[in-house]
Amino acid sequence: MKTEFERRFIVALRGDITRFPSERIVQAYFDAPNGREMRLRAIDERRFVLAAKYGKGAARGEDEIVLTDERAAAWFFKRLEDRVEKTRYRLDGWEVDVFEPPLQNLVVAEIERDRPVAKVRFPAWMSDPVEVTDSLSSRAFARIATEIRNGVRQMPADPRRLVPARIPVIVITGGPCSGKTSVMNGLKAIFKGRVHFLPETASIVIGQAGISPLGRNEHETAAYQRTIYAVQRAFEEGAMLQAELNGAYALAVDRGTLDGAAYMKDLNAWETANRTIAPLECDRYAAVIFLEQPGRKAFMAHRAENPNRYETSYEEAVETANRTRNAWLSAAGKRMRSVAPCASLGERTKVVAGLIRDIVGF
Repeated sequence: MKTEFERRFIVALRGDITRFPSERIVQAYFDAPNGREMRLRAIDERRFVLAAKYGKGAARGEDEIVLTDERAAAWFFKRLEDRVEKTRYRLDGWEVDVFEPPLQNLVVAEIERDRPVAKVRFPAWMSDPVEVTDSLSSRAFARIATEIRNGVRQMPADPRRLVPARIPVIVITGGPCSGKTSVMNGLKAIFKGRVHFLPETASIVIGQAGISPLGRNEHETAAYQRTIYAVQRAFEEGAMLQAELNGAYALAVDRGTLDGAAYMKDLNAWETANRTIAPLECDRYAAVIFLEQPGRKAFMAHRAENPNRYETSYEEAVETANRTRNAWLSAAGKRMRSVAPCASLGERTKVVAGLIRDIVGF
């Protein structure tokens, strides 16, 4: 299985690209067990390829085989409802798909590499890019085409309106015993449903699934962090959908994905374990609110109330807090806000609430 690292954008074209190499593609989708997405593709009506896709977003795995029985492939195509037709052009390292009805006027440009793509430079022939890497997959476009054919929805004149509106996701993080959970509980009382809250994923995995965070070697630690990352991404997506259904204005997350880097050798080790990079992770968050580590006395009091924390000393907690801060600072930049220790958790909660109001625009 090969892993693809890709970024995908809805774009507008400047000028004519039809002089560049191209191929006509018809592709259809169906689901398989274990979350696999199956794609059947016909290229120029003479070459048929069946592919199994894994994962979602910027890093995806793919296995594919060429089908030699054209009659069987044609038989499948007639029975698969979710399908699209498009012409694919290749230029300047990009694959550019110009879709046919019912997705007329839709142009999707994709850049693919053998490693994560952090920075993208857009060529002069492309304008108004809107990233859809995490929000609209090729399968999603096929499903939209089916809904249009069935009269469930209409194709908008501006294809960018296909992109689902997403509410901002705000990370609340900090070192061990910095008061994150207490602050989150206080925020629930303040915002009363206007903000949806997602508890700490690692605590759920440790407390409910009984999966230990302390591996006996780097390979076990990496395996654990991959578990946390996969579960957190699933939780965040589910919480986002629920927040939107509930009419919330934002989603607040107790720790973000990059927090896991504090528990590995370094940020690069965490990125390698999870096949991602810090800038891509930060791009999914509107802001990161970092609760600075409290003093020793406050830490010990909080530690006594939470004896299951595996940090055994204040010095270890400070070290973890510093590693967490540095992981986020490496990519979040101006999106990161620090909150100093306050006289009480109630005061700290009010400060965080004020930051959320500024970010969301209440």
